[in-house]
Amino acid sequence: MFFFYQKSIVLDQDRWPRKPFCSDDPRKNGVRIRSFEIAKKHRMIQPNPPGVVFRMVFDVDKPRQPEPFFSWDLAGLPPPNWISMNPGNGHCHLVYEIEDPVSLAGESRSGRYLSAIETAYGAALKADPAYHGNLVKNPAHPDWWSYRLRGKMYSLGELADWIELPKKKKSSVRTDEYIFYLGRNCAVFEIARKEAYSIVRGYWSQGGYVGFRKEVLGIVEGAWEAIQKSELWGGKDHPYRIHEIKNTTDSIARWTWKNISPKKTAEMIEKTHSSEIQSKRGTKSGQKRREKSDTEFDEAIRRTRLRYSAFEIRT
Repeated sequence: MFFFYQKSIVLDQDRWPRKPFCSDDPRKNGVRIRSFEIAKKHRMIQPNPPGVVFRMVFDVDKPRQPEPFFSWDLAGLPPPNWISMNPGNGHCHLVYEIEDPVSLAGESRSGRYLSAIETAYGAALKADPAYHGNLVKNPAHPDWWSYRLRGKMYSLGELADWIELPKKKKSSVRTDEYIFYLGRNCAVFEIARKEAYSIVRGYWSQGGYVGFRKEVLGIVEGAWEAIQKSELWGGKDHPYRIHEIKNTTDSIARWTWKNISPKKTAEMIEKTHSSEIQSKRGTKSGQKRREKSDTEFDEAIRRTRLRYSAFEIRT
């Protein structure tokens, strides 16, 4: 099996964020936003723009070489488009380029499809579930050994053909595959935000924002514990840093308090349940009921006539 090693892979600016996050060492230097021309010179770069997926990235860091590099082959998966490997320890980022970018806005069908594929691939590759996908080893940087395995990008259908996709689970707490491989921060956010939406009204009259934020903090911490115990995490201990808890809590609490407020709720009711709208709905509903009643009446008459006709034939 032959692979084309490239000292660096040229990045196509059209398929990368215009101002990506980047860093040479996130733990020591943190992460910064820079123009694409500057960011592409750093060791780590943001792989996808916010809310859109151009590529799936899997972090495979098994201790023995060359297993991380060949994990896709051992799992019976198609070759990634490219792999960036740390020559010092063999840890790899396996990257699958998506032909048609997928939007993560809302819960679109394509988004769910992508999540199912990403979940299945991550499990098969035994990829690190703590990897959040915000930064990838920059294939254009000489510190990594980068390999181009395939030039043509994948469609979601083509990727799905290689593996059995997980079935959707019904659960009040979303620890399932739909959100898991979007990253742990996204998983915690998805679980916690819906809980926050359901409790905010209880703080309109008492407790206020301070009390509501405190409750959201508890929800965020509970969501993280739930994810830790899920089968997909495999019981691994991946600590959730204090600033991550704070940022997630503030993001959910501020948006919810601003957008699910007495004023906003009254405006929504006025737009969707005004007397005029209700009157129109009642007229429309009444019309449908009358039509249904007329149909049932006509059907009853038809059946009665059939019975009398049958009686006349017998007599």
